[in-house]
Amino acid sequence: MNESFIDSISFPWYDADIRKIRPKGNITLRQMINSTIAPKEVLKKTFREIERASLAGDKTLKAELKKGLFAMTPCVQIEGSRNYESLKAFNNILVIEYDKIEYASTLRDYIFEKFESCIFAWMSPSKSGCKFLFRISPVTTVLEFKRLFWGLAYELDKFINLDYSGANPVLPLFISWDEDAKVRENPTEWSRGGYKEGSFVAYEGDFEAPEDVNEEDKKEVINKITYLFNKIEDNGHPQCLKASCLLSGYVASNYISFDEAQDLLIELIDNNDYLLKDPNNYKTTAKTMLIKCLGSPVLLKRHQND
Repeated sequence: MNESFIDSISFPWYDADIRKIRPKGNITLRQMINSTIAPKEVLKKTFREIERASLAGDKTLKAELKKGLFAMTPCVQIEGSRNYESLKAFNNILVIEYDKIEYASTLRDYIFEKFESCIFAWMSPSKSGCKFLFRISPVTTVLEFKRLFWGLAYELDKFINLDYSGANPVLPLFISWDEDAKVRENPTEWSRGGYKEGSFVAYEGDFEAPEDVNEEDKKEVINKITYLFNKIEDNGHPQCLKASCLLSGYVASNYISFDEAQDLLIELIDNNDYLLKDPNNYKTTAKTMLIKCLGSPVLLKRHQND
């Protein structure tokens, strides 16, 4: 019998005081799930007090009560302190959180059922938020982790009050209590990446556009961008964003004019069945990235060694 994915994962746990950044030990994912669904009585008492403080709007008391809990970093293995420098390995898990929402239990159940990659879905102690663990494809760097987080966040930010701090893999997660939490023993892997808007970095240093640009270069650029748009069948936003930024880089290198590039983007969106579900939004994204990425020139292969 194959081992459940849940039983293969462990991670550090910490005192609830977030200033204490050294792990107290390790906890398995199974133990975390069991502690959430059926915590000890002393934790239940603390959770009830946290819920009352939340309903009363007493943030100071709520913060003080949370010191009676414990926290974890389920996304990573840590050797030393809780920071990037001490990050030893990734657990192929990421955390999604919502706070201050009206129908937490409904959102918990909906996302769990909709996404086969969701391992665990539960509500916060205050019952005004919900949290999720997702299984992701293997990563080895923080950049790869963030790419998968933003890809998933794009699918989930249609629901209000998504917490984007989950892009930080070493962020502590507090234990909770939800007897109706949802568990999936062997989830699929989430593998679609994405980008945080405004995260593209402008080119720094001297750059000279190639002088021998010709019509064949323009045709190559058009073919490359057309290919990227034609293969969009789902998860359109990050792919539209990436392809538009790439085209902007070619504009910066004088392979194609800005007006021609803008016309090309509009035409490609108008001829893609998936993007036609929300063409105005995709056109806005494409035009925005066409302008925003002009500071990041891209060379075709034949010019890269000049």
